[in-house]
Amino acid sequence: MARKSWLAATCLVLAALSGASPAQGPPFPSRPVRLITGFQAGGPTDFIARILGEKLQAAWKQPVVVEARPGASGILAMEQVKNVPPDGYLLLISPTNTLGVIPHMFAKLPYDPVKDFTLITRVANIDNVLVVNANVPVRTLPELAALARSSPTPLTFGSPANGSQPHIAGEFLNQHYGVKMVHVPYKGTAPAVNDLLGGQITMTFGTVPTVLPHIKSGRLRPIALPARERNAAIPDVPTFAEQGVPDFEAVTWFLLIGPAGIPAEVTARIRHDAIAALQEREVREKFRAFGAESPGPAAEDLDAFLRRELARWGKVVRAAGIRAE
Repeated sequence: MARKSWLAATCLVLAALSGASPAQGPPFPSRPVRLITGFQAGGPTDFIARILGEKLQAAWKQPVVVEARPGASGILAMEQVKNVPPDGYLLLISPTNTLGVIPHMFAKLPYDPVKDFTLITRVANIDNVLVVNANVPVRTLPELAALARSSPTPLTFGSPANGSQPHIAGEFLNQHYGVKMVHVPYKGTAPAVNDLLGGQITMTFGTVPTVLPHIKSGRLRPIALPARERNAAIPDVPTFAEQGVPDFEAVTWFLLIGPAGIPAEVTARIRHDAIAALQEREVREKFRAFGAESPGPAAEDLDAFLRRELARWGKVVRAAGIRAE
């Protein structure tokens, strides 16, 4: 009897070490994994997904297929992930908007950002910067607010879409300074930046990689960075807090998520391997060249993080009365 007990215990230990038991089936992953995004190929979400997917494929010795599933500002991809079996074989890279902003804009949404997903790890952050056309006579946030109050015609701020992070950030400035700058929504970042360059709008919030060439050429002037720290690519640009606007950040973050209910051991495996990949020098250099930063190796409480982000963005959305069009 003792020998049988010892054999049984040994089998259990070996199964635990291998990440599976006879009842659980083969260890994860035993077949290809799909990593999807809710936006067009070629954008930052796609770029981040492909770099991470390549590293996970090498670690797992299984194909990691990156797919773009654009539509409805990322909502379609979120709904798809919500409804698949929670086995870890369909994952999603979600940016700030789909998890933190959009839920406040719709009376009905086909997903609950808190209840319907397993939050695995933060993958990247990309700083945004407030820029104006070089002909606009302001260099600081207080000067911008003063111009907004004194201008005979309203100042305008562009964004890639109604309800996008740059839109919400612009509305925050309206609320903070008690001014009424007018939002101009575009269909994407490129046309907003093009109109800013042409002087059709006063300002926009753009990701550092997007607007940096125009800052260097002198056609756009950076005013402030809505982040905790200055950005190495534009070290002379002060943060919002340095200019008297504390407690506001508009950093675009990207989370790796899956459907709710992924087994803890599968989630732990994905998280461990993703964080390991994000610490590789090659990955960090590729991210940095694109204007992104990968987080440190320490695990974070993503559930608490998301709840804070939802509360922060929700306050601005409700105060501005922003609804989906």
